[in-house]
Amino acid sequence: MKETIKVELKESRLDEDMIIYFRILHASDKDSLTNVRQHPISLQNEIATLNSILNVCTQEQSKFKTTYEEDCAIYKDCKDYKMIQVLHYRMSKKKILINQCKMLKEILKSLEDRTKLPAYDAPFMIHYIESLFQYC
Repeated sequence: MKETIKVELKESRLDEDMIIYFRILHASDKDSLTNVRQHPISLQNEIATLNSILNVCTQEQSKFKTTYEEDCAIYKDCKDYKMIQVLHYRMSKKKILINQCKMLKEILKSLEDRTKLPAYDAPFMIHYIESLFQYC
């Protein structure tokens, strides 16, 4: 049976429940799940978590038949009130997904750059990851 979770994405903030869900999903047997709500489990887990969320957002974007830019062009010329409302709603959903993908890609790039460093201090990495989320 396929598991479904319902999340409510916001334009300028990543969904905390979604992050926690994927952190637990990607946790290995040796990972501690203590304080998973407040703290990342590990750098590798966090990268896997964010990649999963990025994949979900990308899949959701692909379900639309038109792009955000195409909707903007249609919106500019539209005279039908009902269609304007539909376009506004659809454009809002797409904009949220676009912003989510942008934030996730920026955080992932920063985290992946950190993995190239020789060795990292685990408490420092946890603090670093948490600081990235303060801006999301």
